[in-house]
Amino acid sequence: MRFLPKHITLSRFWRNALTLISGSAAAQAVQLIAMPILSRLYPDSEFGVFGFFLAVISATLVIINGGYELAVMLPDKQVQARRLVQASLWICLTLVILTSALLWGFGATWMDMAQMSRLSPFLWMIPLGLLLEGLAQPLRVGLNRVGRYKTLASANLLRVVTMSAYSVGMGYLEPTFQHLMWGWLIGIGCSFGLIAWDYLRLPDMNWKPLPWADLWDTMRGYLDFPTYGILSAWLNTAAKMMPLYVLSAFFSESVNGQYSQMAKVMNLPIALIALSIGGVFYEHASKAYQTDPKGLSSISMKTLGRLALIGLPYLGIVMAIGPWMFSLVLGPQWELAGEYARIMAPSFYLTFLVAPMSFLIDIRRKLHAWLWLNVTSFGLRFGALWLAHEWGWDDRSTLMLFSGTGVVVGIIQLAYLGWISQVTGADLEMNAED
Repeated sequence: MRFLPKHITLSRFWRNALTLISGSAAAQAVQLIAMPILSRLYPDSEFGVFGFFLAVISATLVIINGGYELAVMLPDKQVQARRLVQASLWICLTLVILTSALLWGFGATWMDMAQMSRLSPFLWMIPLGLLLEGLAQPLRVGLNRVGRYKTLASANLLRVVTMSAYSVGMGYLEPTFQHLMWGWLIGIGCSFGLIAWDYLRLPDMNWKPLPWADLWDTMRGYLDFPTYGILSAWLNTAAKMMPLYVLSAFFSESVNGQYSQMAKVMNLPIALIALSIGGVFYEHASKAYQTDPKGLSSISMKTLGRLALIGLPYLGIVMAIGPWMFSLVLGPQWELAGEYARIMAPSFYLTFLVAPMSFLIDIRRKLHAWLWLNVTSFGLRFGALWLAHEWGWDDRSTLMLFSGTGVVVGIIQLAYLGWISQVTGADLEMNAED
């Protein structure tokens, strides 16, 4: 246990991780109960439109706080963390207004190009979702910083319960994509309310507006996050979501819906385990790097090894019986989604490993190098889809090429993360000079 600071034990690390995982497990249990019902109520074309909506939200969320929400965990002093939270909130409000103006001016044209004209009357729901989740993101990291894992787990559960209850209830009355979108918004709103309420109750919380001079002084110390982090995070998210942007135009809304459901199922272990462990890993690895930098490699490699073992059974099951499993659980009409899952499983497994370990980028402040890796990832994945379309490949062959590219990218990313976890004496001297 020497790779952790004295006040952090390995058992505490996994106890905190299990707190988040238990909340996520309860949330995913609700989602697993609701998913077979929703898949039988809503046609795959409705999931296709909803999947496109979520893809737009996801790609925009990574820039909505200017990247500063990722830095909230890093300062030594709590007052600096509070400044970063407040800066993130102001940036969110500004960018939501800008996004609303862009959608008002160009949204309908964009939807027509993407073969998603049915979404045009509901574009106002995009900035609303960005506002709720954008305000929640820095508060969530602020709670993570002080170890409020029970609140984070409860907020996740509340989000899924309210979202599922609304979507299922309205699905019996009118199974359209609008109700899937409303369910998502209601869930996000309830989750944000709980997170904001607990953040306001923190013992040292003082909600008097901080002077702009103090905010700017702190923001300047973390300029690499908006300078490199925003574009890097956007490229990373957009690269993974890319099929949801193009499959409806290349093939049909139904194909997009099948892929959307597949991605939702395949992302369950990422949301349940990888991101829960990642949140705790970020807190503990940050403190380890501050107190014993050379121990960062130990905690990183041990965490990665456990993640690799945890994810292997899921990978094997999907590869072996994916189509049968999807058909059984979601209904016979979703067998194609199971075939997509079998094709994409290796790529999702690499994402399962990379997602929590990527916090090393923030801890080691290697955002510029990660940007170039994500530029490469985006280019390779875009090139794979473009070439498959130009060659006239069908949906399965297109996804095979996309998945293979994802595996190559994931291996490169893991190799780099393992390398930067090795803190040398030269690194320490360079940090001291900075």
